[in-house]
Amino acid sequence: MRALIVISAGNRGVNKELINDLTGSLAADVELPIVLRKVLNSASGFRPREWAVQHTGYRNAHMMLNDHLAGLAHKRNETYVLPIAAIRSSPAASYVADADRERLNAEYDEVKRFLRTRG
Repeated sequence: MRALIVISAGNRGVNKELINDLTGSLAADVELPIVLRKVLNSASGFRPREWAVQHTGYRNAHMMLNDHLAGLAHKRNETYVLPIAAIRSSPAASYVADADRERLNAEYDEVKRFLRTRG
């Protein structure tokens, strides 16, 4: 079963940029029954997973942030040689590549000195 989205157009708690032709539909409250029926009847035309794979997740976030930082360096006529280390957050924040973890372990230990810990 596909996870399709139908959200009230008046809803303020959802990023409406996530609702598009592949993921679902917005509906004014008075249109909700009509839009629900339309979405259910045309469910095979939606591709929420395809959209999510292309637009969400740590790989996409890493690429977007890295491209943005490289662009900032370029605007300042600075060299951007080493991309940022990719981090995933499942089940807890961790480096994707062992080489990044090994390379950055000492710096991470230094940062941890400034963090509050329980206990």
